[in-house]
Amino acid sequence: MKPEIFEFSSWLNYSEPQALQEIFDVILRKSGFAILNFIDHTFIPHGYTAIWLLSDSHFAIHTFPEKKQAYIQLSSCNKKKYDIFMNMLKKSLIVRSLFQEGVKVGIVSNSY
Repeated sequence: MKPEIFEFSSWLNYSEPQALQEIFDVILRKSGFAILNFIDHTFIPHGYTAIWLLSDSHFAIHTFPEKKQAYIQLSSCNKKKYDIFMNMLKKSLIVRSLFQEGVKVGIVSNSY
């Protein structure tokens, strides 16, 4: 079996840490990802980073409040859960309205 990582990243036109954390925590859980750990940090004078360690890789949010933007990133080795996550993003009007250029999909494959 060839290892694969399914990746998604995008800029958002929104930077409220609590709302982003709540939105993506729900989407990750509903996608079937098991959350092994969560850590976040608020930077002074501004900025926020949150990282979910998943049983199938990780998800991260980085905010840039001075620009009213955030950057999100999902890496997953589980295609089924990744696809569910992506479908939830595409179907959610609230989440779709946050994206700058729509939902982009990427796949990284490594041969060993």
